[in-house]
Amino acid sequence: SYGGSAVFYSVGDDILGELATMGLALRKVGETAVIRTETFTTEGKGKQNLRTALNRAEREGARFEVLPPGSARPLEAELRAISDAWLAMHNGAEKAFSLGRFDIDYLDLTPLAVMREGDRIVAFANLLVTPGEAAVDLMRYTPDAPHGVMDYLFTRCVQWAKAEGIAEFDLGMAPLAGLEDRRIAPVFARVGALVFEEGGALYGFQGLRSYKGKFGPEWKARFIAAPVPTPLPLALLDVALLTSGGWLGMLGLRRAR
Repeated sequence: SYGGSAVFYSVGDDILGELATMGLALRKVGETAVIRTETFTTEGKGKQNLRTALNRAEREGARFEVLPPGSARPLEAELRAISDAWLAMHNGAEKAFSLGRFDIDYLDLTPLAVMREGDRIVAFANLLVTPGEAAVDLMRYTPDAPHGVMDYLFTRCVQWAKAEGIAEFDLGMAPLAGLEDRRIAPVFARVGALVFEEGGALYGFQGLRSYKGKFGPEWKARFIAAPVPTPLPLALLDVALLTSGGWLGMLGLRRAR
């Protein structure tokens, strides 16, 4: 009744057939990094950085544990201080929609992975767990957290999932990654590839893919789907605006307080 259109974002190729049958147009928007926990290892030359992060952190007294749902609220003051410091350190604002944000009611519903030095939490991540798969949604750490804190937390989370019998661990999507940059490719894909290559410094897409790649994931395509009359680049722009909280957030500008 309001003239809107339904748009499906970050869908996998397992439902593309159904979406196409509904008459929706499809375009690739990125690739998500999925680790098969059964074969994940920190051994080998390519995983040296991960081993170094683990050894250094634990040599300095780091401890990792996954707390059950219901654990976030009692730790709210400590977690919020970490989150606020992380945002200030990155000169950023909270994201939304397809990216996690600090919401204590939401965090309290999920398992919480924490990294401690002594009794003090220096990093945390909430985990989304479904049958056969787990993923990190929101990750935050203190400005004085040990070097390699993200490597440590991601690695321990994957190892935890493996011990729990969870088959896959999703590190999340690298937006606009893996798009073809050929003259025969659709304009949407070619523009996306250009943004991915040339916009890396502004958006961090290229660094995001390179970082996740060192864990040895399988890259799985993700798509956006919308009714044919809806311009897909416009739909993708709407996704970016929702995620970033408007134009100021998308351009990396902080609102005046």
